[in-house]
Amino acid sequence: MPVDEDATCSFCGNASAIGGVMAEADTGSPRICARCTETCRKLVVGNEPPKTVGRRNTKVRCSFCNVSQADTRKLIAASGIYICEGCVAAATDVVTTAGAVRGPRQVVLRPASPNELHPCRFCGKAPGQVASVVKGGRARICNECLDLCTAIIREEL
Repeated sequence: MPVDEDATCSFCGNASAIGGVMAEADTGSPRICARCTETCRKLVVGNEPPKTVGRRNTKVRCSFCNVSQADTRKLIAASGIYICEGCVAAATDVVTTAGAVRGPRQVVLRPASPNELHPCRFCGKAPGQVASVVKGGRARICNECLDLCTAIIREEL
């Protein structure tokens, strides 16, 4: 049903002079302009794939070096945190040498101070509760979880 020329679209808020011809199903129901109608039509019948919203995509990535799951042979997960086999090897080097090591994609992994408050993201233990904690990227892993990851990688390869 056509509406007055001074009506506004319930979706975009534009007047009919901007959005084009406006329609509403019943008096008092939401109004939709020609622009919004065309946009809805494209969304419903269009062949374009939906676009991701926001800056990050939904690919699973290593929390240390940001490598995607497709670009590594093994990616180990624990409650929303991930570590690739390259970072497991680099973190193991950090534990054995007690110094910083360059890991995959040039990320630097280094030992965490025993006084730090940030726990291992895999098991939740604080640096003072385990022998060592390695930090890199946006994650931390303790030596105990690192041993488990190493065992998983050896077992499955």
